[in-house]
Amino acid sequence: PRIIVWDAIMGRGKTNRAIAMMNETQRRHEAACFGPAGEPEEPRFIYITPLLTEGERIRNACPTLGFAAPESIKGRKLLGFNHLIERGRNIVSTHALFQRINGDTLRLLRERRYTLIIDEALECVAPYPVSAQDFGMLARQGFITKGEDDRVVWNDAGGAYAGRFEDVRRLCQEGSLLMPQDKVLMWQLPAEFLRQFETVYVLTY
Repeated sequence: PRIIVWDAIMGRGKTNRAIAMMNETQRRHEAACFGPAGEPEEPRFIYITPLLTEGERIRNACPTLGFAAPESIKGRKLLGFNHLIERGRNIVSTHALFQRINGDTLRLLRERRYTLIIDEALECVAPYPVSAQDFGMLARQGFITKGEDDRVVWNDAGGAYAGRFEDVRRLCQEGSLLMPQDKVLMWQLPAEFLRQFETVYVLTY
């Protein structure tokens, strides 16, 4: 995708600029619907912000875009996030939820043409907490090994795994768990997720 960074200190209007850009994109789309080429594809946005209150600001400032915030489905907000993508809705959500996107999210994004706006720098690498005892058990039983580029590989020895380390298994399968040093695990937001967007805007300084 095109990756565009709006670099300015706090208070210089980065969020207002993003709001104006989204509203103008929607106005151009509505005008084009009456043109000779017929109805073009509707623009779709995912707006990621650190705070829920900022999400409400986006929803109020872009009324014609109908932004929706994910709601829990079966106790999981990520299911609500994926459901909104499946419906092609414009979405406003938090950094914390976006960092939990999974393989289902990736599959759904491939079928849509979204623009991603990340308000404030997103944490893309963080320590993944696994105790030394749990790490030793997973390694001894052959569930995890170190693969190429320091990525942790999950091995379903003897069949599909179901247990307390299901999250570790999922992260390994998505290529987002690294082992830069022995017994040290790091989570990384897979770049593959960003490749599913038409354009990515990063609002930071």
